[in-house]
Amino acid sequence: EIEGRGTYYRLRLVGFGENRKLARRLCARLKRRGTSCLVTRAGS
Repeated sequence: EIEGRGTYYRLRLVGFGENRKLARRLCARLKRRGTSCLVTRAGS
């Protein structure tokens, strides 16, 4: 709960393997819809 702003959730996705480009494309689509997104290496 963030006071005055509601509850926020974090989602982590795996399964992109070595395909960073695909992960970045999905992230870009999410950003266009107004969602924050960050592509990182697994284990980071």
